[in-house]
Amino acid sequence: MRNGRFWSQLAPDDPVKAFYVLGLLDGWELRDRVPGDTNTDLIEAMAPRRNNLPIDLAKMLTLTYGEAENLRLTVGWVVLGSMAVIRGDTDRERMLAALRKYLSEVEAGDSRTNGSQFSAYDVVKVISALKHQKH
Repeated sequence: MRNGRFWSQLAPDDPVKAFYVLGLLDGWELRDRVPGDTNTDLIEAMAPRRNNLPIDLAKMLTLTYGEAENLRLTVGWVVLGSMAVIRGDTDRERMLAALRKYLSEVEAGDSRTNGSQFSAYDVVKVISALKHQKH
């Protein structure tokens, strides 16, 4: 999966960034329409709320990947986290700290990740836990 190193290679105001995010959101929407066992929390976390969301998310990704400690986070993870921030479920700093911690656990082979390092559902669980903590 693409991470901050990929994102940082794009020009700061490159419109491709918003189109990349739009494609990601469309893919999630398509997955929502495929019959099968899709978790409700996952669908809720991936649901766009605003028309200008791809542009806002592209700006948030650029800001996030401007900080070296976030470069290894995958784009999809940061988009899910940023959507939680936009919804008001958590704040940016707590979300990024939780994602960096989760990445460390995945890389260390922590048994709680079950080897599912790219599981959107696991990332949503990490971010959802923040919603229930006081800001």
